[in-house]
Amino acid sequence: MVENPNLCAKMVVTHKNLGFGRPLEMSEEKKEVIVQIDSDIYSAVEEYCEYTGISEENIVNYLVSHSLNEFSSNYYHLKKGYVDMGNINLEISAEFTESENEALSHIED
Repeated sequence: MVENPNLCAKMVVTHKNLGFGRPLEMSEEKKEVIVQIDSDIYSAVEEYCEYTGISEENIVNYLVSHSLNEFSSNYYHLKKGYVDMGNINLEISAEFTESENEALSHIED
């Protein structure tokens, strides 16, 4: 989040249609997005673009797609981990159901 928009540089970039949960691929469809970024970051982008000869649009598309791919991968693994733990917990509770029922029957008798 940008704390002081007066210190930001505006950058117009394009993005691609994204499919959440799967690797992103570049599409031909482009949409304009105005993003406010910190002046120092923008300066670094400008310097990198000048040094490499790569356009700001390509740099931003690359960074956004790689960040979203990483986020999507992390989200998938986190979600899978919770599902796996849920299944383990179900197995554990199923294994102890019989012994809990036996204990309950002894208490009720």
